[in-house]
Amino acid sequence: MFREGFRGSRQERGYWYQVDYLLTNIGKTAESIGLLPTDLVHIGGISIFFRGLEVFGASAVNNSRGTEDLDIVSWRPGSFDQLAAEMKARGIIEDIQKRPAPGLKDKFSYDITLPTGNNVGVNNVVPIDLYTGHNSIRFNDRVMTPDAIIIDPPDVLGSLQRERGLVVVPSVRDTLAVKLDIVDSSGVGLREKDEIDILWMLGIISRSGLSFEPILRSIIDNANRLWGFDRSLLRLGALENLFSEAEKKTVINRVSKELARDALRTVRDMKKRFVDAVG
Repeated sequence: MFREGFRGSRQERGYWYQVDYLLTNIGKTAESIGLLPTDLVHIGGISIFFRGLEVFGASAVNNSRGTEDLDIVSWRPGSFDQLAAEMKARGIIEDIQKRPAPGLKDKFSYDITLPTGNNVGVNNVVPIDLYTGHNSIRFNDRVMTPDAIIIDPPDVLGSLQRERGLVVVPSVRDTLAVKLDIVDSSGVGLREKDEIDILWMLGIISRSGLSFEPILRSIIDNANRLWGFDRSLLRLGALENLFSEAEKKTVINRVSKELARDALRTVRDMKKRFVDAVG
């Protein structure tokens, strides 16, 4: 069910496996030095990968679209620096370069250099964007707090603890909400990787026994309260286009097509009610 990412070239997959190595060691090291869940919250595409790992198992690693960078939120400034320094001391990473993001007091960018090992010819530098603050963090047009990344507090994925250590991500609906915010923040709507992530979320929601309709309704209601009708309608329009195209693709399996068809019906019904209520 929407586990199909894109495999990419040998170099791209090799880089993704290095990122996965880093993710595993981030979680294990964070747990070993006693970081708190709110010290290390993965957002964006990696949070969807971890959700997929939770519900689909180890196949999520090979089927993931992969990623080129990481996004992390921390409500204890300095905790990620402590983590990175410990990983360097243990030989997990070779170098750490940190720089502030111009004009964004809550954001810092890191370049983490991994040992080359046998991955000759594969890029071994992983960029990380860290968003950090004591009580609230500015993220695009959002203000995130430890009690509500968007709507909910973050989730600790305890089922991954044995293999991955400390893994903390937004709730399922907050994960989807962050992805839908890209309709505004990217300037170009949903990108290919965002579309893949949202389709993955459909499969994750279904496999988890959750219902897509109330999750989407609460996300759209939240966006409408914050920004009004137009930006809420943009999100529904982007989903309508995505699910409509997914339903037509011959490379998608039957179960996934049914998920896309049901989601498309939900989006269109919600869009109609939304427009009728306003106008």
